[in-house]
Formats: sequence, structure tokens, C-alpha cells
Amino acid sequence: MEINSQVKGVVERITPSEAENYLKRNNNNWRKHVKQQRIVSYAKAMASKKWRLNGEPIIFNEKDDLKNGQHRLRACIMAKSSFDTLVVRGIKDGDDETMDMGKSRNFSDWLSHMGETQSTVFGAVCTWLWRAKNGCLGPTTLKAPTQFNELKDIYIQYGSDIRKTINKFPRNKLIPHSIATFLGIITSKTDSVKSNEFFLAFSIGALPNGNTLQQTSPIYRLRERLIKDRTSSLSSKLPSLDKRALVIKAWNLYIKDYSCNLLKWASSTEDFPVVEDVNGNPVLL
Repeated sequence: MEINSQVKGVVERITPSEAENYLKRNNNNWRKHVKQQRIVSYAKAMASKKWRLNGEPIIFNEKDDLKNGQHRLRACIMAKSSFDTLVVRGIKDGDDETMDMGKSRNFSDWLSHMGETQSTVFGAVCTWLWRAKNGCLGPTTLKAPTQFNELKDIYIQYGSDIRKTINKFPRNKLIPHSIATFLGIITSKTDSVKSNEFFLAFSIGALPNGNTLQQTSPIYRLRERLIKDRTSSLSSKLPSLDKRALVIKAWNLYIKDYSCNLLKWASSTEDFPVVEDVNGNPVLL
């Protein structure tokens, strides 16, 4: 069945002069960041006539803005050599946001376009929030959404929370900063004061009032376990899943003012923990 669409494709031989003209249409493109190494690699293939027509298109939207293909066009100019490629025109403005969703860099690029200065961490936090809302924090094969708009929705809903939290705590090397930010957002939903205390003490190894951590503090036990992990051999290092579980378990003890002599998570016999409030109820986003 033929679909009535304005999207049309044709194979073209693009000259360096045409590549320059096409690049002038690289407007409002959040993929503007270029990777020079990729351009050089493409240019070498073009100059040596090893470039192949592989079906990957140069894409323009309905406004004739370039939306995909700038690396190939820049390589064409660098190589001073024409190349054959499929050129697609007429995609709806905004539909390009669904391209290359398997490549994590794209959401980070879009966040940069939106003015977020820590786009890589910001994007990772959005992904963790999406996973939390979809019950994918524990062992799962579903680690990221397949649709770009799902992450955009998370950004719209939680962007201000991420901005407030991302620089709130000093960074350390015990867990990724994106995890600390993500869990800081969730725990603050139930008790913002306790959440600030927990993650600040976890970062610096002391309570905000300057007092040292007691050895029975869940925060102390968490830090000691993760510090030990940093110096352990590669074969005995904790998986990232276990680290996330330990942080959550330490929080669940801390929010209830429980002491702790041993912090562990037995992945073979325990369910993956959920963030709890003072009464032991799950904290929902």
C-alpha cells in the first residue's frame, strides 16, 4: 500500500561544492557537535575511492534544514572528492529527534542544545529517573527508553530537580555522580533535610555539622565498603548493580535512624531494594 508522504529519497553524487552548500543549511541542529576523527576517517575513504553507497542517508527536513550527514559532507570537502549517497528530504520538523536512539550521545547533545552545561551527567540522571519510573533499577535488560520523547518527558518533569541537585554534593569516586544526583532527587521527596545530610556525609566522610561519622552509622559502613572496593582486585570488585543496592540500603537504614554493623546485599537471595521513607514505605516519583 502506497503511503501519502512528503518524504522523498534519491541517490545523488555530492561534490565538495554541493557539500558546502548543504552545510549552510545546518540550522537549528542539536547534532552540530562534530567529531574530527570521524571526519578524517571518512575523508580518507572518500579520497581513496573506498567509500561505499551503504544506504545511510543525508537527511533534510520539510524546511530544507540539514538534520543528518554533516560528518560525511565535511569529509567530502576535506577529501576534495565527490561521493554517492542517498539523500532524503521532507521529514517533519522534530521527527529527527527519533534518529539514532541507540546512540546515547544524542540525548546529551540535545541537552547541550537546551543550555544544560553538564549534559552527559544530566542525561544519565534522566535515564535513571526513567528507569525508576518504569521499575528497571534492579537487574534488567531494559536500560534505556527506545523513544526519544520518553527522555524529553523526564527532562520536562524533573529538569529543575536535577539542576538543584547536580551540584549540591561534592563529587567522589565511590559512585558515579549521576547515581548520587538521581538518588538525591528521590530521597529528597520524602525528607530533604535527611537527604542532604546523607549525601553530603557520604561525599565528605563527616556530618554537615563537622562531627565524625560513628562506626555504626550506615553512611560510615557504606563508605568503608566502597572505599575497600576501590582498592580491591579487578576480579573481586563490586558490580555497579551491587553498589546501587548498597547505597539504597544504607539510606533506608539512615532515614529510620537505625545503626549498622555490616552493610551487604545478597543478590542471590534478596530482591533489589527500593528507596523507602521513615515508615518503610516505597518512595514513588
